[in-house]
This record gives sequence, structure tokens and C-alpha cells, in this order.
Amino acid sequence: MKFTKTVVAVAVTGLFAVPMAASAETTLSGLAQIKYQGTDADDDSGDLELAAGDVRVAINTQQAIVGGLTGYGNIQFNLDDLTGQGGTTFATTEIDPQGDETPTEITSKSTVASDNVYVGVKGDFGDIRLGEIPVAVEYGQLANDIFDVADDIVDGISYTGTFGPVGLGVNYSLEDDSDVAGIGAKFSAAGVTFGVGYQVNDLSDNDSGSLAAGLSFAIAGFSIAGHYWVQEGADGEFTVDPDDNEEGDAQSLSVKVDYGIAGVNLGLTYSLLTTDITNLDEEAEESAIRLDAGYDLGGGMDISTRITSKDNDPIRDGVDSDLVEYRVQLTKNF
Repeated sequence: MKFTKTVVAVAVTGLFAVPMAASAETTLSGLAQIKYQGTDADDDSGDLELAAGDVRVAINTQQAIVGGLTGYGNIQFNLDDLTGQGGTTFATTEIDPQGDETPTEITSKSTVASDNVYVGVKGDFGDIRLGEIPVAVEYGQLANDIFDVADDIVDGISYTGTFGPVGLGVNYSLEDDSDVAGIGAKFSAAGVTFGVGYQVNDLSDNDSGSLAAGLSFAIAGFSIAGHYWVQEGADGEFTVDPDDNEEGDAQSLSVKVDYGIAGVNLGLTYSLLTTDITNLDEEAEESAIRLDAGYDLGGGMDISTRITSKDNDPIRDGVDSDLVEYRVQLTKNF
């Protein structure tokens, strides 16, 4: 959905006193996901329920600036709840506006969180962004995000650029912010993509690094991807108390197969995470097998289902915590 300068200016009158250039292009978008979900947990926590998935609204704007460049910005609001759910309940007393001095109790349970907040400048040279930025080490994480090689960076600066079949990414965040620096590259040709990325964690202490490499191939609706990443960790004593838990190096291997035809998409993913428990001289393993199926209904709407089987090693949490999660979800984009 695109708005001209006049429409946007009228819509924000009284809210923002910011002049807007005639060439500005502003896009309002969002999505709402509602799902039935459950697990095979023995207690009531696994019972089937209706819940919200992603519920969000985003505003993106871009316009020509000096030197033939384009300036842009983005803000996103995440609700991720059904109507009236989430947040904390509070009550306040206000005087009725009609002046009859009748106390009115106001209760709110709404939750709104900011996300994907960034500004940037782009041109033939590439793209420089401030705020929430691309994570360069994830250039090597091609198969899935069940076990991420790195956390999101919401407070950094990045550069991304494409030079023929090669894409490059660099990111940096100050010590008092996310405290990381990374670099990544991708090469794509004839349906094959190879990616690699490296990130230095805890720059102030030069404590650890993460390395990821992946390969994918796609042809005629079929694709297969795999990646492997390693992450250095601080050595320490292992306990089942998450507040005291210090672990060693971690490694993850993932493979994903997808096939799509006539609006139908099927996907099967396997992912394994192994963490060294140094004082026990053992490894804790977590694994997941995930089946995805979806159908595009047209008009920005789709229906999908997901079944995930998780197997957690008792060395990690003290119990054998196998779990099957399932959901059926309806999504509308706008």
C-alpha cells in the first residue's frame, strides 16, 4: 500500500511536525497470524488452544537525497497477541469528561513492542544502515533458524553490497551495545549459493568467535540447503541452574529440503546442536525435526501447518525432555 505525500501528510497532521519531501514514498504493511497450537506435554500446558502468531504493523519510507542516493527508514510495531491479551493489567481512576465527578476505572492489557527500527542510505555503492542491522555471520546460515549462530543486533551499523554474483556484509556494534563485529559473503550462480560468515563476540574481552558456512541448491521448485556453524564459549562448571550455567564450545549442523508447486509448499528440516560441557568432559545434544506444509490462498493469505519434534539431552537440563509441538495457522498480509 503506497501513499502520496499529500495523503501521508494529512494522516500524520498533529502527530509529527516533520516536513516531507515531495519524492517521499511511504509504505504501510503488516500481517496477522492466528493459530491453533498444542504439544504432547503431560500437563495442561500442552492442551490445544487458539493463539496469536506474528501480529505486526510496519511503516517504511524512502526518498531521493543528495548525490543520487536514497535515504530510508523503517519502524515496526509488534503486538503478537489476541485482542486484549498480553502486557500487564493496571487500573487508574479518571474524572468523567462530562464533569459529573464519577470515577471511571480504566484497564489495559495491550502490548506493543518496537522492532526492525533502522535508518540508512543506499546507492550504487551499497547500503549503510544504523539501528537493527543484518547479521553478517548469518550469511553462512542457509538452512534454517532453529538454532541461530548469533543473536539479532538492534544497535549497530552495517554495510551490505552486491557485486555481480557476490554479496558482502559487514557489521559492528559498540562495547556498550551488542559488542560484536562480523563479516560475511555469499556467492550465487546457476541455482547454487555458498555462504560464509564470521563474528567476534564480546569485543571488549576478545572472548569468543562464531563461524558459519552453508551451501544451497535450487531448481524448478525444489531446493536443498545445509549449514554448519561453530561458536566458542567460555569454559566453566556446568550446573542445571540456568543462572549459573557456563558452557563450552557449541556446534550445529542443519539440513533443509523444500518443494513448492501450484501454491503448495512442503519443507522438512533436521537440526542438531551440540554443546561441550567442559568440566564433565561430555557433550549435551539437542535436535529437532520439523515438517512444514503451506498453501497460498491468494490475496496475501495462506494457511500452513507445522509439526516439530524436539529431543533434549538430559545432560543439559537434568531431565529427558522430548517434546512434539504442532500448529495450524492462518495468515493475512496487508
